Amino acid sequence: MNENVYYFELVRDIPYSIWHDRPDYNCVVKNDILINLFDSNNLNARRRICEFRWDDLNIPESVLSNPHPKKSYHEFIEVEIPNKDKYVTVDATWDSLLAPKFDYNKWDGKTETDIAVKPLKIYSVEESQEIRESVSKIESTADNHECFYYSLNIYFNSIREQ
Repeated sequence: MNENVYYFELVRDIPYSIWHDRPDYNCVVKNDILINLFDSNNLNARRRICEFRWDDLNIPESVLSNPHPKKSYHEFIEVEIPNKDKYVTVDATWDSLLAPKFDYNKWDGKTETDIAVKPLKIYSVEESQEIRESVSKIESTADNHECFYYSLNIYFNSIREQ
């Protein structure tokens, strides 16, 4: 197995969680880890951000009934494929234990993966950087969504335990 594919699978299979009741391994944190691993192997990666709706995901109404953002940001990365002079989308968000409720990605080290969410809008590399720098300020004031994220983590755990 290619070392970069190994890194991808290692990070992908860290159980996804968002805020509050456990260590936070959301898309941003998982990308931080993955980019550091790729960087140690001289593989260039850049961050991209898209908008999505939680309501478009396979989440039960019992979770969605909690106050939550109508639109959210999702971060994925693009990896530069050596000797190809092109970037491909790589998204390690959903861990494999969330199957079959969530489609987790497999990566061959060369071609694109799907984006883990249904993007409403994909931002440029420059716009993504600006959003990433400002999101932590925005999200720190979004505590009224705490019950949603807590319920979401419980839902993810229930899938993994099946």
